[in-house]
Amino acid sequence: VTLYLTHRVILTSKVFRGTEAGFLRRVMLALVQHYHTRDTKVVAQGEPAGGMCFIAAGDVDILLDGEQVNSLSVNGSFAEAAILDAVDAMPYTAKCTSYNEQWYLARVAFHRLLPEFPMVVAKLGDMGKRVRVYKPKKRGRGRPEKTGDASPRKDEGDKPSLASHKTRLPEGIMHPQGLFMHCWSFLLLF
Repeated sequence: VTLYLTHRVILTSKVFRGTEAGFLRRVMLALVQHYHTRDTKVVAQGEPAGGMCFIAAGDVDILLDGEQVNSLSVNGSFAEAAILDAVDAMPYTAKCTSYNEQWYLARVAFHRLLPEFPMVVAKLGDMGKRVRVYKPKKRGRGRPEKTGDASPRKDEGDKPSLASHKTRLPEGIMHPQGLFMHCWSFLLLF
């Protein structure tokens, strides 16, 4: 069951792209499910992080010095650097903007798997290059500063978002990996 529940978040993660299937299966089995409410700070800027988080449901805003620089949704991930190296101070805050279901991969669990997969150990440098680095938003000279919400969500209104599995693709557009994901789901079930 865990393999079925976690395969999408792992297979869409850029950090794990190109790693062998046996390793990915072990990573999926090492994940721990967490639930967070709105406004929960999962990762705080300036504080250590013990692992990486994968978003299974809900939305998370990435904040640098209190300013939103990115917004992540279903199948997004953050704190990738925390599984590769010990991170004494996270460079950003990850804050839930709605109810969240997340899968957590602890650095300790990740490093426990590495001795069994020497090919993955050889790729750690490449994995580190795929870790997202967030930068403050640039403001043009002479432009007035925006007021209000930096990223209004048209369809949410004032209602709380409960475990929405929306993607940020326009309606009617299928993700290129969609067929692969459906086949993978079928194989995991049978």
